[in-house]
Amino acid sequence: MCEELEAVGNLDAILTVPGIDVVHVAASDLGQSMGNPPQADVRRLMGELMPRIRAAGKNAGIGGNGATETAAVASLIKAGANFVTIQGIALLKLGAETFRRGVEAALVT
Repeated sequence: MCEELEAVGNLDAILTVPGIDVVHVAASDLGQSMGNPPQADVRRLMGELMPRIRAAGKNAGIGGNGATETAAVASLIKAGANFVTIQGIALLKLGAETFRRGVEAALVT
């Protein structure tokens, strides 16, 4: 887990630890460590970390993303993230809302 500025500062050393094959960067805790700046600042830093992690031959994960933040998640995947953690309940809620809207639309036609 790379969730604090101290871990960001020590990332190169962390990436050399034998047995580490995944580094997960979570937006919420990292943002708190940064003093709660705008989310764009946190995502920008996450985007800078992804290629560094991947260049070290490690898997790069991202977390703390909302189920509707598809553009932000896509940009981090483009930066090198190769797995994403999202709360299952948030995905279930999104799916349920999409289903409900579809049924409501079908009822009025």
